Amino acid sequence: MLVDTPGDYNPYKDLYQYDAPVFGTFTTTDIAGSKFPHFKAVIYNDLEADNETFFRGELLISLRLMLGQLRKKKAPVILYYLFSPFYDIFGVADWGILYVLLISLAGNRARLLESYFDDQSESLIVRSSGLYELSDWVSTSKAFKTLAEYYLGDPAGNTA
Repeated sequence: MLVDTPGDYNPYKDLYQYDAPVFGTFTTTDIAGSKFPHFKAVIYNDLEADNETFFRGELLISLRLMLGQLRKKKAPVILYYLFSPFYDIFGVADWGILYVLLISLAGNRARLLESYFDDQSESLIVRSSGLYELSDWVSTSKAFKTLAEYYLGDPAGNTA
């Protein structure tokens, strides 16, 4: 049996799928420090996006990044779910919100996805921007500027 060495530990597992429909991450950014539960990623899907549908890959990556944040915080995930009213003993209550921002590239379009699960919610909350067209140079340039501002921006509001 192979055991990873401590230096090989990665709390973010299974961020890729190679059989159809293909999805994965280009890059991920973890806001440094345990004060911030924020995580940002640029992901891809081999499907064409529309405004009415979230892709399986988008939701799986969001959830897996949130679980990775819990692992990083060293909160036992099983105990977290069993004893969620008492979860501040694990330090998650200091965060309030486990927050993931995704830039999702799908076909000739891109969109921003914000997903979070907080202590007031009983379900995953996912918000989406409209679709940004990447079909020509002008629209791609405008979309890139907007997406970069979100990706490079600092955490704001009640998520910090």
